[in-house]
Formats: sequence, C-alpha cells, structure tokens
Amino acid sequence: NRGIRAALAPYIVRVDSDDFVNANFINFLHFYLENNINADAVACDYLLIEDTEDVLEQCDCQEKPIACGIMFRKEQLFEIGLYDENFRYHEERELRIRFEKKYKIHRLALPLYRYRRHDSNISNNHKEMEKYKQALIRKHGETLSAL
Repeated sequence: NRGIRAALAPYIVRVDSDDFVNANFINFLHFYLENNINADAVACDYLLIEDTEDVLEQCDCQEKPIACGIMFRKEQLFEIGLYDENFRYHEERELRIRFEKKYKIHRLALPLYRYRRHDSNISNNHKEMEKYKQALIRKHGETLSAL
C-alpha cells in the first residue's frame, strides 16, 4: 500500500518476485488502458512455467485467473481501499474480489506474464493458505471455488 500511495503514475501493476514478464508487458497493458478509457483494469494471458522455465501450460487469464500481472487504474484501487493488510496470504485475491464487485478486469489475449510454479512457492504453505482462504470466505461470504 505504501508503494501505491507513493506511485506517481496513474496505473499500478504487481508482479510476484519469483515470476517474470515479457519485455513488452508494461507497454501492452499501458497501451490497452490508454486506448480503452472505459476499461477499469487489464490482465494478460500467462504461461504457467516450472522453475526450469519450461512451459507447462498457456492459460487464459479469465478462465484461470491469477491475482498478479493486472494493471489497475490507481484511483480505483484507492476507491476500494487498497490491499487489506490483515491478509498475509491471498492478499491479491482479496483485493481482486473487492475490485471485481465494482469494476471489470479486461482480458488481453497475449501470454505476456510468466507464472512460475516451484517447490518454494509461498502457496505451498498449505496451512497458512487454508487459514487465509477461510478468512476470505468469512469476509466475503462466498464459497470461492476458484481457490
């Protein structure tokens, strides 16, 4: 949240520290939002990759949404209250749930994001992931089947 508050640009995009993006990732998402003034946010398709960078699958970001790699209009993040700092896991999903209650995330059908799966993923901490999943369910009153 401190980074979002300090940002000077009108757009915010978050990339997980163990993932990486295409060299044109920012340019394409920025171009999309600049030329679609009614678009609230945009996500691109992604490649699910192993730690060795071998591609496991190309994914449609609407059919299999992930919470990172989305370019948001900054003012809309402020409108929904930024990240809920009570969430240490699933924080991106929690933000996305609140965002999508009011706004729409558009799809850019280009696999510009590389979503890395490996043994050290924070999502492999099943106990903490389940704890915060239950917190999501309590907060939003949804079954959250995508989790």
